[in-house]
Amino acid sequence: MSERNQNKTVHILVALLLPFVICWVQWQFWSLFKPFVWFLFFPTVFFSSRIGGKIAGIISTVVSALLVVYFFIPPQLSIAAKNPNNLYSVVMFLFMGVVFSFTHERLEQAKRRAIEAQEAARIASEQLQEARIGRLQLEQKQTESNLIRSEKRFQRLFTKAPVPLCYATKDGVLADINERFVQMFGYDYGDVPTLDEWWKLAYPDVGYRDWVLESWCAAVEKAAATGSDVEPIEYRVTCKDGTVRTVLISGITL
Repeated sequence: MSERNQNKTVHILVALLLPFVICWVQWQFWSLFKPFVWFLFFPTVFFSSRIGGKIAGIISTVVSALLVVYFFIPPQLSIAAKNPNNLYSVVMFLFMGVVFSFTHERLEQAKRRAIEAQEAARIASEQLQEARIGRLQLEQKQTESNLIRSEKRFQRLFTKAPVPLCYATKDGVLADINERFVQMFGYDYGDVPTLDEWWKLAYPDVGYRDWVLESWCAAVEKAAATGSDVEPIEYRVTCKDGTVRTVLISGITL
């Protein structure tokens, strides 16, 4: 038997025993309660129906009425020969006991429905939260996927661009160069991992290299100060095969 069924059984037993206990109490102190035969029994059937439910409440009402009729309505300790006027009070007591039982049953049903509604609301809230989390996770995955595709498209565009491109970090590392850069100048990552190697190889003449560095640094500082692109400057670049190309070199700051 489950704990819930055990508790229900105990409540029913208490509800059914309550009339007998109250009868004993009233019998012991009858001199104080007389002639109010129903004084303790109205609360008895009220609490019996509250504790044990509708059926237990009705049984408790019938038992209480029989106990009162037998022990407290003259002639006492007898069922027969009762005054008909007393039967009216018995009927009213039975009626009120039944009303108590049905009222408590309705209250209990309303309580159960409220608990079920709260549980349903809790489950719905959890499901809604799970759905929201799932939607956010899906949106995050879609965003990450779109970002990855965008990065791949940008990388392909950078690599396949028809003009020489390179990306240099602030500390002078050439982080990336495209295919056209290698084709035009012949230098790859191994040749020019940093700008220092690029200056030395592309401008081997020291005097010309100094002028290139001075003009380029000035153009970069001006672009950084004004928030504009680096102005194109014409330079003579010495390629890996020894040929010299005259090109316009520009840039943007990120």
